[in-house]
Amino acid sequence: MRKLLPIFVVGLVLAVFIALEVDISRLYRIFQPVVVCLSIMAAAIFVRLNRGLPTLEWKSLTPEQRIKITSAVLGLAKDYVIGLILTFTSIALLVILSAVTPEEIMAFSKGYRIAAIFSFSASLLFSLIWMAYVIWRDYDIVRLQKTIIDAAADRETRESNNQEALKKREAMKASGLKSPNVPTTNWPE
Repeated sequence: MRKLLPIFVVGLVLAVFIALEVDISRLYRIFQPVVVCLSIMAAAIFVRLNRGLPTLEWKSLTPEQRIKITSAVLGLAKDYVIGLILTFTSIALLVILSAVTPEEIMAFSKGYRIAAIFSFSASLLFSLIWMAYVIWRDYDIVRLQKTIIDAAADRETRESNNQEALKKREAMKASGLKSPNVPTTNWPE
């Protein structure tokens, strides 16, 4: 998560730039599409939170593999909750801003307007950054699942092949066959 700190700093700098350069009355034009995007993000988080643990044959995994995948899924669920909080914060700020008309907000002092734009844009940028991070984490979990499933399948194949080889060797021993004496000829040098 420390890896995200520089990205959040860039988000803060961008939010400061937006707050200083964008007139708040212009934000009212994008509120409706932003609400739609934030709602879709929140719905996607709810869908992913409902997913739960992957369907695997848990007995085929080693205890370390089980712990690794369950810990990763639990960590991802916590990240989804943080993303949901950020998204709802953005939606709440949007609702608060849309409760005031553009004419009314222009009557506020410049400091309040800048603070409002900064709060909204920082919240929105943090939501987007966090969603990108969670999507990457979700992809990491899929790669982890692939690694664990492949290892379990390889282990099962190896065990199956070893069992088959043992059966064949026992069958050969049980047949009582002995190798015939074959005369050998030494080749001249």
